[in-house]
Amino acid sequence: MIGVTPGVEPANAAAAAAGVNALKVAEFDFVKENYIHDYEPVIGTFGEWTATATVDGQPAEPNYLDYEHWSGETHAYYEQAANGWGNEHGWTVQYEKTAKLPAGDYMLKVAARSSAGTTSLVSCSATENTVSLPSVGNTAKGIDLYGNAAFEGDNFAHDGLGFGWEWRYLPFTLTETTDVTMTFYAEANTQYQWMSIADATLLSKQEIQNIVEIAGTDEAAPEAQIATSVITDRKLLEGLNTVIFPFVTTDAELGATTVLAYTGTTVEADGLTFNFQKVAPVDGVVTLQANTPYAVFVAADQTENLTFGTKNINPGGGWYNECVTTDPNGKFDFRGTYSEWKKGESPIVAGDYVAGAEKFVKAKGGNGLKAYRAYLQFVGTEEPANVAFNFGGFVVDGIEAVELLNNLSGNIYNLNGQKLQKAQKGINIVNGKKVLVK
Repeated sequence: MIGVTPGVEPANAAAAAAGVNALKVAEFDFVKENYIHDYEPVIGTFGEWTATATVDGQPAEPNYLDYEHWSGETHAYYEQAANGWGNEHGWTVQYEKTAKLPAGDYMLKVAARSSAGTTSLVSCSATENTVSLPSVGNTAKGIDLYGNAAFEGDNFAHDGLGFGWEWRYLPFTLTETTDVTMTFYAEANTQYQWMSIADATLLSKQEIQNIVEIAGTDEAAPEAQIATSVITDRKLLEGLNTVIFPFVTTDAELGATTVLAYTGTTVEADGLTFNFQKVAPVDGVVTLQANTPYAVFVAADQTENLTFGTKNINPGGGWYNECVTTDPNGKFDFRGTYSEWKKGESPIVAGDYVAGAEKFVKAKGGNGLKAYRAYLQFVGTEEPANVAFNFGGFVVDGIEAVELLNNLSGNIYNLNGQKLQKAQKGINIVNGKKVLVK
């Protein structure tokens, strides 16, 4: 029962409220039934958006919280500016994201809540329409534990309270590929006001096809755009590989057993160690950020090219010097490239290091390097006499150790020939190869 009949005045305030809530449920059902394709990877989480805030007119950081989410689970969401809650002159906060979208019918959807003293809007450069965020108090219901719009029952977080979360929607249509800026803005001019946003998703009525192909022979990075799939000519090989992509990816998508980020060098009296740290998984997933070079290991040669699903391609400038992890010691930077460097024409010089099958090897100079790969560039003034490579705690200094780097599979012995349950400090024999563990 909707509670409000068109053209008929509701009998009382309770009937009017029930009618409004029923319309919100109907709106949720309409979006769910008609906007069936989810492009959440296109816009990412609010942690990836451009965020600005002020407190009393001065720059501040938005709050990041992980409680009181509508699902009742620990979940990231974002609030008013940090320290803005009790400021008598109030605060502002804004999240903004620009994406190149193909033609189609879209719906921007977000879970939100705010206090009555907060002005807050969802807006988009593709439409003049805006949507206000809900101001219903933090004990009101609106989204149940399963993500449905609901205002009755007991399937709500935090002792049956919904904490004021409701869904908001902003539809827009594009007739051609367009740069679209999506914005969430809120402001308060008095103390003790709040606004929260979470779970932004981009939906569309139809499946939007925009296949982007990238290859090792590319001359430059692809344009910033939304790709519904990315096709490559890249197959990772057993052992050490270097990768860099203009979009976020994961270890599972790459088929990698180990993902390592470069943290710089350690300088010692007798030489230098290149340090690579394992990227820790979050909820079982290892994430590789866009425009960042990584070293990855795979257990066996891949037989099929890497392919990716929906990606927000954003090369951030595109050329190799935009994609660098610098060395705090100023000895070797880790640089990626989105363009192929042919042999004899590349910026790689003698003294740099390029990836071999099991470790980086010293370049002769002018080495060819295909796109979407990286190398260690010497930026110091004096080349080290000796080098070692620290891959996530396992140090390789001229002793081959691909088995160890691929998660220590195989038999392990000490120098006395005694079998070990696991590698220990010092030199180990792993599948007949010497491995130094520090």
